[in-house]
Amino acid sequence: MTDYFSSEDTIDNGIKELKKDIIENVKMTIKNLNYSPDEEIYNLFNDLKSIEEYLNFLNIFIKDKNYIALVYMTGILPIKKIGFSSMNNFIELAMVDPSWMAKYIGFTDEEVQKLCEKEKWYNGYNLIDDENNRVSMYTPFSVINALDNKSIRNYWNKSSSFEYLSNYIHMNYDGLKNDTILLMEKGTIKIDVKTYHNDMTSFKWKDDVFTLLVHLDYLCYDEINKEVSIPNNEILEEFEIYTNSKDWSDLFRDFQLAKLVEEAHDEADKKTNNNEASLKYTIKLAYYAARINYTILDDVDSGKGYTDVILNPKRNCKDSAFIVELKYMNSSESGMNQIIERNYSSRLVYYKDNLLLVAINYDKESKNKKHTCTIKKYDKNKKFK
Repeated sequence: MTDYFSSEDTIDNGIKELKKDIIENVKMTIKNLNYSPDEEIYNLFNDLKSIEEYLNFLNIFIKDKNYIALVYMTGILPIKKIGFSSMNNFIELAMVDPSWMAKYIGFTDEEVQKLCEKEKWYNGYNLIDDENNRVSMYTPFSVINALDNKSIRNYWNKSSSFEYLSNYIHMNYDGLKNDTILLMEKGTIKIDVKTYHNDMTSFKWKDDVFTLLVHLDYLCYDEINKEVSIPNNEILEEFEIYTNSKDWSDLFRDFQLAKLVEEAHDEADKKTNNNEASLKYTIKLAYYAARINYTILDDVDSGKGYTDVILNPKRNCKDSAFIVELKYMNSSESGMNQIIERNYSSRLVYYKDNLLLVAINYDKESKNKKHTCTIKKYDKNKKFK
């Protein structure tokens, strides 16, 4: 419409140009049309003779032709009736009464939901083109198979390269295990892709392994933010296959607890600074609802030091007791060693068969400013699990 109503033309001139173009287009459909742009435009559509000629044309073209089994015509308005129309062989399905055609008029909700499900499974590769625009890409092999088989599931063409790289992840090479868990929990990791040497052996640190996984399409690389992530459910399922073991289950458990504490810590930071006092407040805030079944104590003297937080089950509560050691700018492993070496468990002698030791650390100087957590079950034989 901007072609007709620019700032330089008046509205009247714009209407004249619009009428002229409409008439020219109608003349292309109705031959020998004698009509002037000076006439009112609505008269063009009241030209009964032209309408009748068009209907006769359709009737002659379609009716009683052996070589035509079905004619499907689309339009925005029903065919205009002129008296006793000869178009009695037409079935009109309009928006006011679409009948069996209803589901073919546009995309149904079910179809859109299936499209969204395909997006979750096969999308996620966000690339940057030469004009710095994001291009969202799907996995072509998987999409084709999903359409052919009419089933949304894992069609990933497994690579032996990933199995080879999983050995580095299992060995926790340069902290790969913890970062892999973060990725599987829909997190992102910043990496430097420039250090990778384009082979499968010269790995100096974990960024090289992640870069190779990007080239193998197991990870998506955000060129703007310099971050990697797991692109979709199909790839996530591949990671789940290779992390399905007891040691991985323990790491996932520790990660989940650290994540919950981190969320509570974010709330606590509004009231206190990032230090052990803040972490202690965080634990109390996170376990506020636990006061129904627990007595929460802090700075309890164990004889060799002070336990940061103890969660002592109340009478008739069969849940585990907790000893929690909090560290700031240190490590959760050092916190666990402190619990064991200083025999903090002596304060909970009645719960030694059902006692969990928990150490939590917050390091604000780390790349991702993440909490770390270590959990062990107390063993009276000093064999902590």
